[in-house]
Amino acid sequence: MYYRRKQNEDPPPLVDPKIWLSLALTGLVLIAMGLILKAADAADIRDITAKIADLDSRRNGLFQELPIAENENQVNAPKFARRHSEGFDTRLKNARTYLQKGGDVQVLQTKAQQELDSGNREQARVTWQSADGKLVFSKEIIDTLIHPPFYAELQRKTDAVKGNHLQESQKAINLQGNYVANLPIKYLCGTGSTLSYASANAIVVQAQSSLDAARTTAQLVLPEGVIDYPLAYDQAESAVNKAKTASSTANALSAQADTAANEITSANTSLIQAAGKLFNAYDAVSAKSYYDQAVAARDNAVDACGKQDFWSVTNYVSSSKSFSNLSIDAATPPTPTPVPSNTPEPSTAVPFVLSDDDDNPSPSVDLSSDDTNDSYDFSSDEQDPSDGFGGSDAQDPSDGFGGTDSQDNQDGFGD
Repeated sequence: MYYRRKQNEDPPPLVDPKIWLSLALTGLVLIAMGLILKAADAADIRDITAKIADLDSRRNGLFQELPIAENENQVNAPKFARRHSEGFDTRLKNARTYLQKGGDVQVLQTKAQQELDSGNREQARVTWQSADGKLVFSKEIIDTLIHPPFYAELQRKTDAVKGNHLQESQKAINLQGNYVANLPIKYLCGTGSTLSYASANAIVVQAQSSLDAARTTAQLVLPEGVIDYPLAYDQAESAVNKAKTASSTANALSAQADTAANEITSANTSLIQAAGKLFNAYDAVSAKSYYDQAVAARDNAVDACGKQDFWSVTNYVSSSKSFSNLSIDAATPPTPTPVPSNTPEPSTAVPFVLSDDDDNPSPSVDLSSDDTNDSYDFSSDEQDPSDGFGGSDAQDPSDGFGGTDSQDNQDGFGD
């Protein structure tokens, strides 16, 4: 059976338009990605090209400063202990090899440019990194010697020690020692023991030892024929800085002792509260047991305070207060559970109106009432058989309502 195209009917499309749209979008995405990659590639080429070109200006700037660094080292190194300039000569020689015309940096720069021109960009970057490392090495030794002047700082320390730097350092250490020695006596938590500042005094002793070592250094002539005054300066500075921590250590000890005393006072307050509950306690056995444990923990706290074990004081006080709280809980009678009330809730029933006659409304009836004297009892209607409600209706069987209806069997209602 052949399909017959109707007149003027367009032939069916050979390819779904959605497929054409998808292919078009895919092509646009590929073109965009190609443009992005091409742009990134161009940026990478510009980056490595600029870095290779910059090598020469960096080399030239460092090469101009190199003679200054070499002269600084040559003139001043012999004035000071050899340890200060150890290795400088070798590093300066290497820097000259790297920076001079025709030196390592220029050779690597030429090689990197040739590799880039030949399209070997990755190798060109590797070569550039090697040249860059040599420039960084050269800059480090030059900056060490002249930015700021290395030997000028050594000379400043030397002049200070030759002056009165050691004497001033001794005054600073004495000041710290006197501060600790003159601190007032502090008794620990009523134990009769006094607060010891031994750790603070030990710091002063260590500082004095360091200063004594500085004095020895300032008199010792080294094999190279010089005295290492800069080392003596550094030792004296270290001694003073160490001594300054003595006063802060002593102050910290004093503050810890005060805190411990306050904590024990707090524990005693909790014990007094617990003791007041022991008389006529609800659970006398448990309350007394917890109270005794609270007292023992407090006593341990006092003992630890006398030994300057302030960390243990905090733990014992926490334990004592916890036992005091448990003692109070055991001594306190439990709160009685409230008994539910049987008082009925106020009525919220809506009054029931029996008449639609606005001019002569019927009285309202509260159906929720338990009043047995309610005159509107619908269970029996013997008092008023004409009110239109059920109940016994023997008096008027023709009213159209239920009840016994033996008088009128034709009213349409059940008998």
